[in-house]
Amino acid sequence: RADNKMAHSGYSTFAAFEEKNIDVNGSIINYIDVGTGVPTVLHGYPQSKMMWRHIAPALVTQANVRVIVPDWFGWGKSSKSLEVNPEFNQEVTRLTAFLDALGLEKINLITHDYGGLLGLGFTELYPERVLRFSISNSRAQGTFCGYFWYIATVAGYLARRSWGRWLLSLLPHGGVHRLFMRKFVANGSFDRNLLKGYTDWMSTPEGKEWFIHFFKHYETPARPELVAGLSKVKCPTFVIYGDKDDYIPWATPIELEAKIPNAKLFRIAGADHFVCEERPGEVLGHLLVLLNTPAE
Repeated sequence: RADNKMAHSGYSTFAAFEEKNIDVNGSIINYIDVGTGVPTVLHGYPQSKMMWRHIAPALVTQANVRVIVPDWFGWGKSSKSLEVNPEFNQEVTRLTAFLDALGLEKINLITHDYGGLLGLGFTELYPERVLRFSISNSRAQGTFCGYFWYIATVAGYLARRSWGRWLLSLLPHGGVHRLFMRKFVANGSFDRNLLKGYTDWMSTPEGKEWFIHFFKHYETPARPELVAGLSKVKCPTFVIYGDKDDYIPWATPIELEAKIPNAKLFRIAGADHFVCEERPGEVLGHLLVLLNTPAE
């Protein structure tokens, strides 16, 4: 919690950043864009861009870079169109379209969780466009462990069947997520109000529809094509993982470091899944080093 308090000064600064909207192939993405230089930050399930509230302002002032923080399609203040297919390859194509719409040819890509899955796919597909890459507590090329593997697998199974979608529509998804995520309030990752902001939308009619739609297309198994492509990632890469994550097996960051040529693994001892919010000062320290590392 001490590390979290150290970074709280960025909260009001982040909230004051101007939000923008951009149309990407008929869908609206909400984002902030401040500073000069070009890192791009993606968030992870089920958060909004608020997960970067501590780190983004510090990157602008301490690394002197341009910081672009989107709410990904379907999350936060971005549109939740059921015509958008959130299947993995289409999501990577959508990320490419978002960067192209902003005119970003070469970027620093800083990712967490679901953003790490998509970011890894993009970096393997377009290694020449990524100057530096960071990934934290993401399933990445692998899959989940423990109870969350069962939750994701069952959610996908139900969402792909009409009777299952009806059953999912009856569940209080926001309340269920708050129940499972209470421990992150206790460890200081975020407060109750922010947790409500991350989860309450799932209980609205639009939110329930999107949640079910997302899992209809979400694939839980490990992705061998991403494992095979790890050697394509040539840029300086920091793998920053909390080591007390109930969702992600430790074998995942070990494999990332072993198979990405210029990867370094940084273990945040005792940190849980939402490491960027629980221990933002430590994560920021590693990112500042990465952003000062010469690009290939």
